[in-house]
Amino acid sequence: MLPQDPPPWPLRTLQQRTLEAVDATDRERIWVVLPPGAGKTLVGLSTAQRWQRRTVVLCPNLAIQQQWLDTWQQMVGPGHGSTDRRLDAELTVLTYQSLAVFDDEDGAGPEPRSHIDRLHPRGAELLAALQQAGPLTLVLDECHHLLQAWGQLLDEILQTLPEARVLGLTATPPQSLTTTEATLLDRLFGRPLYTASIPAAVRLGELSPFAELAWLTPPTDRESDYLHRTSSRFTELINGLADPARGTTPLFTWLDLRLSPEPHRELQTAGFDHLRHSDPELADALLRLAHCGFVQHPDGIVPAERHRADPTGEDWAIVWGDWVAHCLSRSGDADDALLISQLRRTLPAVGLQLVGRTVRRTQSPVDRVLARSAAKAAAAVEIAATEHRIRGESLRGLVLCDFVSAGATLPADLDRVMDQQAGSAVAVIRAMTADAATSPLAPIMITGEMLLTGRATAQALIDRLRRLGLRIEATDTEATTPLFTITGWDSPADRLRSVTDFLTAGGTRLLIGTRALLGEGWDAPAVNCVIDLTTATTATAVVQSRGRALRLDPADPQKVATTWSVVCIAEDHPLGQSDWNRFVRKHRGYWGVDPAGMIMNGVAHLDPGFTEQAAPPSPTWPATNERSVSTAADHDRIRERWQVGTPFTDREVPTLLVRPQATARRTAAPAAIEQAPVPQAVWSTLGPVLSGGSRLRWLSSSRSAELHRPVTVFGLACALADALATIGRLPAGSEGVEATPEPDGSLLVRWRSPDHRGAGGHSTSESPVGDPQAVFIEALDELLGPITATRWLVTRFLAEPATGDRWRALWGTLRPSTAVHHAVPRVFRGSRQRVAFGLAWARWVAVSELLDTRTAEGAAILDQVWGTSPLDLTTAFRLSWE
Repeated sequence: MLPQDPPPWPLRTLQQRTLEAVDATDRERIWVVLPPGAGKTLVGLSTAQRWQRRTVVLCPNLAIQQQWLDTWQQMVGPGHGSTDRRLDAELTVLTYQSLAVFDDEDGAGPEPRSHIDRLHPRGAELLAALQQAGPLTLVLDECHHLLQAWGQLLDEILQTLPEARVLGLTATPPQSLTTTEATLLDRLFGRPLYTASIPAAVRLGELSPFAELAWLTPPTDRESDYLHRTSSRFTELINGLADPARGTTPLFTWLDLRLSPEPHRELQTAGFDHLRHSDPELADALLRLAHCGFVQHPDGIVPAERHRADPTGEDWAIVWGDWVAHCLSRSGDADDALLISQLRRTLPAVGLQLVGRTVRRTQSPVDRVLARSAAKAAAAVEIAATEHRIRGESLRGLVLCDFVSAGATLPADLDRVMDQQAGSAVAVIRAMTADAATSPLAPIMITGEMLLTGRATAQALIDRLRRLGLRIEATDTEATTPLFTITGWDSPADRLRSVTDFLTAGGTRLLIGTRALLGEGWDAPAVNCVIDLTTATTATAVVQSRGRALRLDPADPQKVATTWSVVCIAEDHPLGQSDWNRFVRKHRGYWGVDPAGMIMNGVAHLDPGFTEQAAPPSPTWPATNERSVSTAADHDRIRERWQVGTPFTDREVPTLLVRPQATARRTAAPAAIEQAPVPQAVWSTLGPVLSGGSRLRWLSSSRSAELHRPVTVFGLACALADALATIGRLPAGSEGVEATPEPDGSLLVRWRSPDHRGAGGHSTSESPVGDPQAVFIEALDELLGPITATRWLVTRFLAEPATGDRWRALWGTLRPSTAVHHAVPRVFRGSRQRVAFGLAWARWVAVSELLDTRTAEGAAILDQVWGTSPLDLTTAFRLSWE
């Protein structure tokens, strides 16, 4: 029986809610999702106490193993808990590796073998001990690791432990899982028992308020010279393959066929609608090429935000691969075979490789230069110096790298471009100790085997540890910089504990290490700044690495954390956005607070001007970095944006970002967005007049009446919401529309249920279908966005200026001068739905007829306005949190 001693500290809100859910369920296998730092260890131990069985905890590494034992002993007293594989103790903590050790590497052999059959004898012994231990509680910490081969092994093991109760703990949100991963977790555990997001924990005061910040940098001059040379090769390749004389079916002829709605029997192509579902990456690449005019835009397809961008180097690789695999290689023509051979030789020069019939991205020299650029280490130095100026001696920083040092030699073409250690933790510690602004931070690099630091820091740490009775030695091992290697601990866990204590005490204010060592499970509440130089983009890696700085610090109740992402961009290279694309993938699915106080998903929370499609232009980078520094310096503003202590529902809300077309960045929202983004006078068959040059009045056959309000983005959104409510796609109408200005002049529009404000004014016999908020945002994007393939258009008119012609305006003889067309969203495809849309449009915008683009008149107008936007705006889909 496990001791029932309660923990010596009070449970937090999220811990209490999780344990209440545990108490309320009769499921034998459950998993919960809590953010890093929210106290999953205590939840696991408290659950084990409730279930009162012999307990085995499996965790990813030795550091986390020790944390479980330390927490258990703080709860029930010294001497409790064990790491013995015989499972004699009431609670045993082991690593996953102690079980998942296989005799063979991949199970290859004459016959398939189960994972259990492949276990090493030590793993088999542990499995036997689990089977003989009686009814067990099995706690799986950081259970996202089960998405690797361990999960398949565990699936087999649990079938041999029918009486076991299983608790999985993770910080990885379920919505970030792939279909395969979600299927495995569902088989292992079923649906999550309880989930909470990082914003929820911050709002509750259980994690520190934080800011996600970006630092944009070009490569060094030497790296840029190299990239310029490779850029020319890529451009030459694009131009060469675009030659209509190349191939029996030239490239762009093939791509036009791919975009055709009709299948082509002779060339064995399916229609584009089929392609969108069978190969979405190829479909997206084709639509970006169509956006830029390389190929014809397919009929009936409304381009999403991700399609309204220039094609990337990856897009070209995808379409080339499709051309080779499904056209050239099938033709049997000798000239096509020769072209394939030429591609096989030339593609590696631009970071591509033809394998069989597939063009694959390799880690090209271009990508390697950007990922490991010396400019990133220089940026890290500048960021650390900036944080030191802001925080002073309270700085406790962490720099995360992918690897300690580079063992392999550089490729020949990069030998004079990059340093051998570029991108490594060794390069960062050298840069930090060599710089006058950061060497006073006493930076330390830690690995699984040793420490590397400067002379003074080495001596201070050794003196501290020797006073504690530890035999630690320092060796001068760096010839080019005065760095010392420190060794002498009994275990890696002891080394990490010593350095963590040294960091907490302020002996060092900057720790440098790898994501593998420090990016998961390492508990250091004093850390308040993370500089991310890694290339990992999985949801698990992102959440875990950022979680290092989010823990509450008892020594600093007002702690505010900052996490910096350093991005290296080669603006003029076709593959020069690879690091930006990594940055986008890192933040896709990760929540942060934006400058206006909106909690947003994706890169938008770092800067309202960021988009997933393309990095901002290089002239804006200094201002971007300055804004990041300004944000980092204003801790009170960061805390205020998070609104700690205010209510929330912990759910995501689809949102549309509406941005002025103008490229100049504004410091306040312009009138064109907030007040009147469309003309103030509209024309209808009722005849508009202007009063006083600014107020709008309707002139009816008998008298004039007050017009409702000037047409704005907000008004257009309200018209749409009322129409959707009338046809049953929203539970309420315009009363649910919200529009929040951003500091750069853009507007965030979303629809939220107005239940808390009273019942809406719309009644319908129909129930809303699908996600109402997503339906609203998709339709608003169609209404405001560029016109492409649409069945119906709605028109409004720009009236002639009233200046100098006040009498004509007064008597209603002012005539329209320009027609402006909007696409009617596809959700209004039926006649009854279009009537609802027209009525709402008349209420908020103007009385107008809808134009069928299948008629001769409508087709001519559609051809005229194709690709144009009805407003001087751009739109982008976002997710916000509430």
